[in-house]
Amino acid sequence: MKLSRYKLINYAIALSVSSLVLVFSSGNLLQRLEKGVLDSFFHLRGPQPYDHRIIIIEIDDENIQKIGQWPWDRKWFAAAVQALKGLGAKSIFFDIIFSEQSTQEQDDLFSESIKQAGNVYLPFVRQRESAKGDVEILFPIKKFLKHLKGAGSINIYPDIDGILRKVPLIFMGARKLHYHVALQIAMDYQGLAVKRIGKDFLALASSSQKIKIPFLKNNEMLINWRGGWKTTYRHYSFLEVLNLYAASQDSGTYTKENEYFKDSICLVGPTGIGLHDIKPIPLEPEYPAVGVIANTIDNILNQDFIKKSPLWLTTILIYLFAFLPSISAKGEKPLREMIGVFISIPVFFAASFTLFMRGIWMDCSMPIVALFGSYSAINVYNLLHVAIEKKRFFDLSMNDELTGLYNMRFLKIALRDECSKAMTETNRTFCIIMMDIDNFKHINDTFGHGVGNVVLNEVAGIIKGTVRTMDMVARYGGDEMTIILRWTALKGGLIAAEKLRKNIERHKISDGRQVFNITTSIGIACFRVGDDEETVLKRADEGLYKAKELGKNCVGTIEDVENKESK
Repeated sequence: MKLSRYKLINYAIALSVSSLVLVFSSGNLLQRLEKGVLDSFFHLRGPQPYDHRIIIIEIDDENIQKIGQWPWDRKWFAAAVQALKGLGAKSIFFDIIFSEQSTQEQDDLFSESIKQAGNVYLPFVRQRESAKGDVEILFPIKKFLKHLKGAGSINIYPDIDGILRKVPLIFMGARKLHYHVALQIAMDYQGLAVKRIGKDFLALASSSQKIKIPFLKNNEMLINWRGGWKTTYRHYSFLEVLNLYAASQDSGTYTKENEYFKDSICLVGPTGIGLHDIKPIPLEPEYPAVGVIANTIDNILNQDFIKKSPLWLTTILIYLFAFLPSISAKGEKPLREMIGVFISIPVFFAASFTLFMRGIWMDCSMPIVALFGSYSAINVYNLLHVAIEKKRFFDLSMNDELTGLYNMRFLKIALRDECSKAMTETNRTFCIIMMDIDNFKHINDTFGHGVGNVVLNEVAGIIKGTVRTMDMVARYGGDEMTIILRWTALKGGLIAAEKLRKNIERHKISDGRQVFNITTSIGIACFRVGDDEETVLKRADEGLYKAKELGKNCVGTIEDVENKESK
């Protein structure tokens, strides 16, 4: 039967839309949508049972106040090793990089405790990879390394939206294979060894069991989050553990608390303000890194993984959903046809969620995008074309073309809105950071604007990776960048600004020929009642000038810090 021209155009549009979805499936927009749907699955599923053998020991603000300023003497960590070993812990991990020597007495004390316990793990950090594949690694000092049960990387990399969803378990170096510390701890706990590293899986085995860990790409495992920070795993404070051990030694009795620690995996990590690395995860906007390690170990111990469905299945679904409107649409009863087409969306979403509950992540976002795109193109092609052009121009008007950050125009709009909210909402406040790159003109004049652009992009990336997702980053002009720290008082703003300054100072920037060490000067101001966008920006700018006067590479403010924090 000869197809009508109407049907042929419909099929051509469906084919074009599905092909475009596949082409752009790796782009930022669709990737964000795909990850957003995955996050919604975690929220809909709710908290999951967690492994009670995993215990988190927090070095929190209260501990810092009682023991003293960080970093502590290493006698405290030696005491923690002795206490945890005495309480029955099978594995002890410190989420702290002991890369610098202390006094010989302190280091010997900690080293001896590690040796006596025989079950201590310490992390190392892979800092930079060269063109030859060599990696610069920050290890613990040798005195500690030789007595450890094991060491492993703690490198984790967020997705394009800044949210942590996966963890790299294997790092392929030019000369040596490295494991993530969570994998190392889990393997040792169950007596497992790596048997095979496949393209999309890792096979572990012992004499009694085999485990196959599914990978996404780059040897990354999708983390199957068990729940929120406060509600998942047993949490003890550092001093609480020392007191528990002391009490058990004095009384000689075996309590319920002792039972919790028997054969446990104890993860000791700093969680005090300014001491820990906070990143958002699908379930929470602020989650300490030690919790990421806990979830990863839990997944491996209990073989509770989420496997992503194969690409070929996603491809078939994209074409199927794209062709659905062209098959059903006749143009006679458009409302009924629309209802018939789009009723498939909740059905498909429910089916995808059901699979997710069984440990399979089937991407339902791109097939749904193909369905929407195909239906819209078939029915309102011309309007859609105009809408796409409008959206493109709108994005250009919002963003800085070079760095991808928001531009000055959009920043002032957002800042005006933030000032308005802060004036009307009780206890709402925010900080403004203004910063520029020290000696940026010299870089441009000496190495050229191409290198200057590389530096700007790198610095923009560091800023986006450091601030929270709720914060806003914009390029104010030239090498000046501005950040709105929402719901942040001056004290928190100063901590965030100093963290940002250090991250940029530590970062090595390369244009492929030479490596640059970049520093920044930062000014900060906090919203005051009566401020508008211009006045708060002006005070932040004055803080920046103050930082310059102080010699650059520092944080400056004209705010009255003591009075501000006492209110």
